[in-house]
Amino acid sequence: MVLDSTGLGNDTTRHWAQDSLLVGNNGMVTKTPTYYVFRHFSQYAQPGAKVVSTTGGDAVAFKNPDGSTVVVMYNSGAANPNYAVSVGGTSYTFAMPGNGWATVKVGP
Repeated sequence: MVLDSTGLGNDTTRHWAQDSLLVGNNGMVTKTPTYYVFRHFSQYAQPGAKVVSTTGGDAVAFKNPDGSTVVVMYNSGAANPNYAVSVGGTSYTFAMPGNGWATVKVGP
């Protein structure tokens, strides 16, 4: 999960540069954009969650074992006060930040 600024870990036999969630450099640890994507999914989608179909927007939805629905969305454009997505036949409208991620949990 933590690599140096060029994408290398502590494996000295193979130079296999890759994306990381955290970058270590000169004693500092920096969170990468990938870290925040993983955080959106892992913070709200529970173990055992099932993927639910979505339409509209760039979104992925899950039905959690506790009955809640989680929608993780990405907006690649400007801020949108009326970002709409339909999950399991129910439509939701959200204010989405520009060039950013948002997660919404509906239900218990």
